[in-house]
Amino acid sequence: MHLPDLALSTGEAAAVIGVHWTRIAKMAAAGQLKYKEIEGGWGPKSRSIKIYSLHDCEREFAEYLEMRAADDPWLRRPRTKVDDRRPMLKKLAKVEPITFKDAIGTGEVADLLRIDPKLAVRYAEEGVIRARKPIDDARGSQQSQSRWWIYSLDSAKARRGNIIEKELDGTKRGIRKFYEG
Repeated sequence: MHLPDLALSTGEAAAVIGVHWTRIAKMAAAGQLKYKEIEGGWGPKSRSIKIYSLHDCEREFAEYLEMRAADDPWLRRPRTKVDDRRPMLKKLAKVEPITFKDAIGTGEVADLLRIDPKLAVRYAEEGVIRARKPIDDARGSQQSQSRWWIYSLDSAKARRGNIIEKELDGTKRGIRKFYEG
């Protein structure tokens, strides 16, 4: 499969690499995986979430396979979740393609469009802005109800012009945050 450099959540990256989802943060801290933090929610206790590059995860998995083949297999402990890799890649082939460089979070979309973050989520659900919910099967059903989304920056910028026009016309719903330049 030749997929673009998709932005992956922690669970998706773990499945692609073949490790438990708790291992991803350790690999990122050790410099093995490229990541960026996006604003995952809103409010005073808003958390940022880390997203990972699909191509970087693929590179790391290829390195693992090379080391496994070159070394004595008994010296290198096999990864326990390699069976999750193929089903996840099939699911990723069907998702909205949002690249790693283009990915932003809910809070960033709300700031860019100057709207309430709840409206950003509604725009995503209605298809006004390109976005997708992470596929985190490994973490259970909690993520399926999550308000964390991965949004397309280009899609949000395209929508921004329409919002500014509505602000200037006085037809924008919600709090008025007039465009200053």
